[in-house]
Amino acid sequence: MQNWLGGTYSSSAPVTPSDTTRINCRAILVEGAAGNIVFTTGPIGAPTGPVTIPVLAGALINLELNEGLINAATTATNLVGFA
Repeated sequence: MQNWLGGTYSSSAPVTPSDTTRINCRAILVEGAAGNIVFTTGPIGAPTGPVTIPVLAGALINLELNEGLINAATTATNLVGFA
């Protein structure tokens, strides 16, 4: 278990923005540069989005994705997903 800024997570992994690679997470940490996170929620047959949110470097964003996407248009760098 990892405890990060008040949240408890069982795993973490680097997130590479992609328009095809689906991920499951409860939060995203921006370890690199500020920018935008562009994401799509929902299952493969019924996606919702994409949605763009601006983020600062060091931000932990509560973003629960169940087979969602962090789209390739994302400009924030060095993302880590927590599940």
